[in-house]
Amino acid sequence: MKVIGLLLVALTGMGIGWGQSQKLRRRADVLQSFERLAAALSADIRYTAAPVGELFAAAADQVELAPIRVFLHRFSASADPRVSFAGGLSTLAGQGLNDADRRLLTGFGEGLGTTDVAGQVEHCRRFEQQMAQRAADARQQAAQKGRLYTSLGAAGGLVVLLLWI
Repeated sequence: MKVIGLLLVALTGMGIGWGQSQKLRRRADVLQSFERLAAALSADIRYTAAPVGELFAAAADQVELAPIRVFLHRFSASADPRVSFAGGLSTLAGQGLNDADRRLLTGFGEGLGTTDVAGQVEHCRRFEQQMAQRAADARQQAAQKGRLYTSLGAAGGLVVLLLWI
């Protein structure tokens, strides 16, 4: 019975490390989805001139935006997109986004629907470029730190195991 308990402690340490590495991967996926969303919005605004809220609502059905689908479901054609955007950011809690990510997303949301078509396209293009850089950095961090977190979790679990023996 004691051996099973010790193994569970070691596995718990590994699980904690793995969970932290998954958080880094989720952040990279979310940022990449926002990059894709900005690209799609830019094209849709340019060619359809549809209301921004309607474009967000339509984007919720796109498979490549699955990591932010819950966020996109907050939008409707009749609601103010800035209010929907601000409310939707709360649905991204637990996705590993840091303060700089949230500030960038908030700035993007505040700029929605405030200018003409050319201004909106430029706003989306700039946001897409910023998200592309952040997503690339997040993928690199997930690759580097993900292995580190898993290893540290395993090592921590083994240290606790050794202390209890």
